[in-house]
Amino acid sequence: MARISEVSFKSDPSNLLTQAMNKPPVFQTKEQPQPSVKENESSKLSTEKIAYVSSAIAIASLGVASVIAIKHGKGLKDLTSSTRQVAEQLNSGARRMENIESSIGSINEALENGAKQLSAGFNALDSRINKSESHVQNLENNINGLRSAQEEQISKVRRDLEGRFEHLIKSNTSASGDVLVESVSINGKPYNLATVMHGYGPQTPELERTLRSESAKRIFQIVDRSNITPADNITVRIPTSEFKGLSSTGGMSIVPKEVIANLGAIINSKQNTRLIVDTPMYLGQVDDNVFYSLVRRPDGKGYDYISSKSTIPIANVEKLDTMEIPIYSEAGKTPEKVELYMARDMEQIIDLNLLMPWLKKDLAKEISTLIKSGEPFDRSFGILHIKYDPDKMINKPIATIKYDALLYKNEKFLMDGPLEFGKAKNIYNNMTHEAGETERFMYFDKFFYEYLFKNNETSAEKIGADVILGNDWQTGGISAMIRLLTQARKAFGLDPKVADKIYNTPIVTIMHNAGLAGAVDHSQGKLLNILFDEHAAMIAKNAWMPQRTNLPAHELNGLFHGDALNPQTMASVYSDVLVPVSKGYGHEMASHSGFGHGNHDIFRMRARYHEFSETGHIKYLALENNLDPNLVQETNLAYRPITNGCDKVNNKLNEATARKIERVLGLEDKSLALRKADESVYDWHNHNKEVYLRKVIDDINLARHGKSNPMNIALPEMTNLEGVTKDTMIVSTAGRIVDQKGLDIFAEAIEEFLERHKGEKNLPVFYVQGIGDTSYVDKLLAVKKRIAQKYGSEAANRIVYAKLFSEPGRYDGCKLMSDFTVMSSWFEPCGLVHKEIAPFSGAIPLVNKVGGLTDGLTDGINAIFSDFRPKFDNYEDALHFNRNAFADALDKAYGLFHDKTKFSEVLANSYHLDNSWLKLGGPMEEYARALVDIKVLKPEVLKHS
Repeated sequence: MARISEVSFKSDPSNLLTQAMNKPPVFQTKEQPQPSVKENESSKLSTEKIAYVSSAIAIASLGVASVIAIKHGKGLKDLTSSTRQVAEQLNSGARRMENIESSIGSINEALENGAKQLSAGFNALDSRINKSESHVQNLENNINGLRSAQEEQISKVRRDLEGRFEHLIKSNTSASGDVLVESVSINGKPYNLATVMHGYGPQTPELERTLRSESAKRIFQIVDRSNITPADNITVRIPTSEFKGLSSTGGMSIVPKEVIANLGAIINSKQNTRLIVDTPMYLGQVDDNVFYSLVRRPDGKGYDYISSKSTIPIANVEKLDTMEIPIYSEAGKTPEKVELYMARDMEQIIDLNLLMPWLKKDLAKEISTLIKSGEPFDRSFGILHIKYDPDKMINKPIATIKYDALLYKNEKFLMDGPLEFGKAKNIYNNMTHEAGETERFMYFDKFFYEYLFKNNETSAEKIGADVILGNDWQTGGISAMIRLLTQARKAFGLDPKVADKIYNTPIVTIMHNAGLAGAVDHSQGKLLNILFDEHAAMIAKNAWMPQRTNLPAHELNGLFHGDALNPQTMASVYSDVLVPVSKGYGHEMASHSGFGHGNHDIFRMRARYHEFSETGHIKYLALENNLDPNLVQETNLAYRPITNGCDKVNNKLNEATARKIERVLGLEDKSLALRKADESVYDWHNHNKEVYLRKVIDDINLARHGKSNPMNIALPEMTNLEGVTKDTMIVSTAGRIVDQKGLDIFAEAIEEFLERHKGEKNLPVFYVQGIGDTSYVDKLLAVKKRIAQKYGSEAANRIVYAKLFSEPGRYDGCKLMSDFTVMSSWFEPCGLVHKEIAPFSGAIPLVNKVGGLTDGLTDGINAIFSDFRPKFDNYEDALHFNRNAFADALDKAYGLFHDKTKFSEVLANSYHLDNSWLKLGGPMEEYARALVDIKVLKPEVLKHS
């Protein structure tokens, strides 16, 4: 705010008049602001000030003149005259004073007005200054606004460029139905995948890093488990496409049943354990002319799961839950209804004698006391159930392990559909859905995964998972979802506690056959959307394989091999532990692409073969994949080949089995013998061989004479076993007929052997039983016809093909009749048939030296081995080599058979060989050790007395 300063009139007294006459007064102030008054107002104020000063000067002049006159002595007259003049002047002065006073009043008023105007001027100046300051501030604001606008414009341009660049990479993102899809390129092929509407916000970079490093984390086991303590109560889940007793096509169904039972047996007394098998509920025509159905029980309490080939239900089940799962596709989001049924307290026999050393001492003592008492008992010890009751034909204690089965009912598991030409009707039929069996099992994996979350929301019975034992490629989607989808959902808002519990669940995958991967080169986008829903695009783009591993371009995505979606790849990449089903095959998978097929590089990385053998190199790879190199273990935990066991207790001819075989085959009651403790294996074997052989001869004769063909004998007119006795060598093979099983090798070897032994009497019977690829059956029948043309009917008559598979009693009958069990496979992950037959009848394995066929066997002691050449380079050369090598093995068997003493010895060795899961140092101990290493089981589980 401006203010008025003090004003003074200053002049020199000695020269006052001169100054008054010639010089106007000067206004000086202590502060001199720049006034802002109008020009005419300034001039008026100056004039009024001059008039006021002039009157004062006149009065002063009169006084000075009087003094001068008196001082110089002039006359009175002059004085009077002067006085009168002075008086007149005084009067005039008085009048002038009045005028002056009046002028002074005017001047004062003018001064006051001037002061007011001056103050107003200062106020106006102050306002202008304030306006200038405001203008400056506005200018600064404008500059800042321009800067922000420029930055926003730059950001907008950047976003636009990024959008244009993303557009070039992924084409257009578009909404289809109620699902947003994005075009994603994988290995050069575009897929329309579901994507989230608004992205992942600030979580995006971290999510991408996590997804991209997940493969290296699992393949090289760079996982921090230092703070994990195994729980006192655990739930073991085994998802599987098939399970012996519920649905079965072969060894794929047997392994999970025996693994779950024997694993539960040794854990039982040391950690409280619940075992749950998860599997589809197949309905409709599951096998050729065999139909499965679900029927409510007459009492209204639950349902019977029924097969048309048996009057006894497969299982009694209760409905546990219902859930709806949203399935994403380009057409929209469709709810899939899934019903869950529980079969409780199912049981699997285990070997009690082998289990006893694994039990805690007090429990083992209690069980021993019960057995020694000789009194009937029926007791449960956790999931271990033991019963003994001679009155009910339980003549020695039988031990079983109890488990539950969770079955998933959905139309995707309805098996009605066309039969593929030349193939057997079963759950691996590819004609029931767009992507066949792969689509079916991707749905199963999805249902399993979603129930891990929804169980707590929808079911009164809480079912978790402390470890998942996946059975082969059919469960690969589970591994991928747990490792990738869970993380994407967490970044998108899923409760971190819920997400982390699922994500950190250990996964062990049992790997059966690297050649059967479930790979699909069509419908890939559909399958990815089924698995990963709205996160499919994010996951597919970032499912990177380990960086800096020099993988070829078509192997850089952990969900694909080339442009084929590959569930086996998913299992191999995202499981914690991969367990090939034999040591021999595990080595082959990792050492040669011919055995490892498309995922060979993953197997060799997991096995730490070749350039991955050095721990230092794995630490380098950890750094390159944003992982902590200090977590790299010296011991390889990620790849644990374990040769399958084969429990004798489940493959012995006991009382119940013998009577059942007799009943279903129409044999004489108690014609089959149970081996007595002191009885020769040779004699016992020959007795039962002869019983079933008579049945086979009778059935073939019915076919020869056109009356009936109960064994589905091919070329019955060229088949005749009359004259065959227990003294005739019988070589057999039974099971699925596919490329893997090497029936072409066996057929060629038969021809070579018969050419070597042409004209001899009592030649062997070569018996083949099974269903599958008819082209291989045709090769066997072509050999039969050539032998007939070359050497006559006697040799050709003894080449037999029976189209049998799961008919009651027939597989057991084949076991009883066989002297040698042939496994002429081109590759064999493990092979169980020869190990199942040996304790059942003593039949001696005759096997190629490939895969797991020779694991646990000794050539010339309890088996006969054949040299072998794989067909990777040249099929014809390999077939020729194997024809001669396997014929050599047949010659060894032929010579052994005719040496009664030696044959009896090797037969007994085969019968007594223990391939059991529970033997000390055996397969189940290896499984338990793997689970101890990943902190699922307590270390004391490995202790035994």
